[in-house]
Amino acid sequence: MELNRRIISDAQFICQLANAKLSLVNTYPATPVNIAIEIPEFNPTQYNEAVKKHHEEETFALAASFSIAQSDCIVREGLPEDVIPMVAKDKKSELVVIGTVGRTGLSAALIGNTAEHVIDSLDCDVLALKPDGYKSPLED
Repeated sequence: MELNRRIISDAQFICQLANAKLSLVNTYPATPVNIAIEIPEFNPTQYNEAVKKHHEEETFALAASFSIAQSDCIVREGLPEDVIPMVAKDKKSELVVIGTVGRTGLSAALIGNTAEHVIDSLDCDVLALKPDGYKSPLED
């Protein structure tokens, strides 16, 4: 959550300097198909709506704490590496500010690095921010 707050704060500062418009983008995962198959009473529509509502509420609350209007928030179903580049392209964005936890080693190989996937798909400048106190594994 602290990284999200820093991303927004830094992005607002850049937007003020550039006299640019800021949009917040949040994504949420699609309904897991295997659950719907394995649990007959599972309602994928209801689940999807609950997940969407949760992400909208959290995004809007965070935006409000920075005086950002709900109309400047975009909450969509899908993977960040698909949604963020699509929104950036639709808005003709010149800069995307994104956070990265900078996974390395086995966790990077198994889980992946979302920021890297997003960055690879963008056709604009990117500012990738690491969490405060981040220590590079190369420092040791």
